[in-house]
Amino acid sequence: MNGDSRLLRGVHLRSLGRHEEAEGFFREAISQDANDPEPYAELALSLIQMEGRKTEALSVIDAAVGLDPEDDSYHAVRSLVLSHLDR
Repeated sequence: MNGDSRLLRGVHLRSLGRHEEAEGFFREAISQDANDPEPYAELALSLIQMEGRKTEALSVIDAAVGLDPEDDSYHAVRSLVLSHLDR
């Protein structure tokens, strides 16, 4: 399974509310291409739904923003993460 397939599988699992399973696929996609910001953003969206993982979600989305600071969608996810952290 390539990185894109892992990413799509993770997105599907996240849409089903299976965030812990999705996390593994997102991390595999990141390991395939650490310079692709999309799996970081998708991972952050799962982490904010998991108990005690919101701070980690901020670190993860910051990595995506760092990789592609011009993409507004990553800033939007960062704003969502911050709102979950009550910041």
